[in-house]
Amino acid sequence: MTITLELDAELSAWLREKAEEIGADEASLALAYLRDGMRSALVDDSDAELTEEDKAAIRQGIDRGLEAFEQGRYRSLEAIINEKRDRYGLDI
Repeated sequence: MTITLELDAELSAWLREKAEEIGADEASLALAYLRDGMRSALVDDSDAELTEEDKAAIRQGIDRGLEAFEQGRYRSLEAIINEKRDRYGLDI
């Protein structure tokens, strides 16, 4: 899926600054924030099978992941694919 975003000047400057701080490109960072928002919405809108404790645990996991990303603790998709390919002998 392709998504095109038009950000106002203030938000665009903020995103650029954040991306520079962590050495990421703006598009990847915007995607990470979009994913986070979508995950949060999914948790908030989920059916009654999730308890409030479950939802809190999910949000904490998301927060840990975003914190790691913001601190530069992440790997490229290519590195992850290569690791899985090598570990499991996949032909991908």
